[in-house]
Amino acid sequence: MQLFTLTEENIPSLIEQTISTVVTKGAQVIECKEITQKESNIIILSPDEFFRSLEILRPKCVFLYRGFFDAWEEAKERFSDNSDWDDDDDDDDDAHKLYEKFVELNRDVIERTIQICHDVFYFEIFILIEGHVLSCGYISTMYQLLVKEINSFREKVNEEDELIKSAKREQRRTERDRLMQEHDRLAKELMSDPDFIAIRGKRKRCIYVQNKYGDSLFNSGRFRRPDSHAEYMDSGLVALVEKASDAIDLGIDAAR
Repeated sequence: MQLFTLTEENIPSLIEQTISTVVTKGAQVIECKEITQKESNIIILSPDEFFRSLEILRPKCVFLYRGFFDAWEEAKERFSDNSDWDDDDDDDDDAHKLYEKFVELNRDVIERTIQICHDVFYFEIFILIEGHVLSCGYISTMYQLLVKEINSFREKVNEEDELIKSAKREQRRTERDRLMQEHDRLAKELMSDPDFIAIRGKRKRCIYVQNKYGDSLFNSGRFRRPDSHAEYMDSGLVALVEKASDAIDLGIDAAR
């Protein structure tokens, strides 16, 4: 289909003109509901070459195939068929919203495509000669413009999504670095805290740290035991206590 002749003409009118030309060459036109193409057996000609072939070969019939479509459905399907979105209800809603946004911005392109194409975006005429297909076809430039606008819109959306994701990743890295610095600061503070040092057992130390710093501690959302028989506590809290405790056991100076 990409080898067919681009046309800006009204497709239904062009089909009627093509049928008239075929009839003047002495052939009848038979419409096909469906075609199966094997590219190795197809010879694609320009319109002039095809009509000249009719004069030379004088076939009794020429087959016509119309590529039907609905411009609104074409756009909707291209937004619903996106490999970057998973197949779930939220993504279906996102795809529909993007389709509506595209229609809002490009309604004139869709309506112009309908005006030019009606319900046929390309058509093909062909004859069968000694096991080969001699083919000629037209495809609407308005249809290709519609597809181009859809693809450009989708690419822009994907680029914007990637920028947002990249910004969120950078934000998470920055927050992680800040938390690590705060984690180190608290660990050093605990290493020189005589009350903390005097406590025995990580569980009791976790409770002490929780009571001392309260809501200022980072909540990791994950849990593990500070000791084998202790209740589950926040993993960030346990890690902080372990870091300070290990440093105390090793005799590391908090000033370092």
